[in-house]
Amino acid sequence: TSPWVEDVVVRRVLPSTLDVVVRERTPMGIARIGRDLYLVDQHGAVIDEFGPSYADLDLPVIDGLAQPPREGPPVLDPGRTALAARLLADVAAHEQIAARVSQIDVRDHRDAVVLLDGDTVMLRLGDRDFAARLQDYLDVATSLKDRMSTIDTVDLRFGERMYVRPGRDDHAAALAASRDAGGRGGQ
Repeated sequence: TSPWVEDVVVRRVLPSTLDVVVRERTPMGIARIGRDLYLVDQHGAVIDEFGPSYADLDLPVIDGLAQPPREGPPVLDPGRTALAARLLADVAAHEQIAARVSQIDVRDHRDAVVLLDGDTVMLRLGDRDFAARLQDYLDVATSLKDRMSTIDTVDLRFGERMYVRPGRDDHAAALAASRDAGGRGGQ
């Protein structure tokens, strides 16, 4: 009955031994559902409510896995759970990248959005090539931030191209400069 137990196999070994093998669930992240936090595994099982007893776990927060339930435990969306699991499995082979994944948003089951530790830029990764796309961003992040004081989003879904959406300060400055240039030039 423990949610931590994924599977149990009991075998009788003659003459008088029972062999019990217990496979525990491994949490892939902390699902934020409404105001509550839950440990979840890659198959969409809610393991336990996240609390102080799990403070030593260094897992990303995952948004968009489920809507807050009216009653009972939350039920995770299988497609969104699979997207988050694929993302985490892909970056797991790249320790430096995996260690920086802080938050994942899978509200759109075709577009994972990631926040990295120490960075406020939302990275739109799509539904594949997660580690490669994150590495592409990390390779140019310093250069991008040198050119723009604030960046809201970097969209990495389009092959070799990155689309950068400036933050509010840079966007407002660009609009003001555009208005000033248009007002002086042809009128």
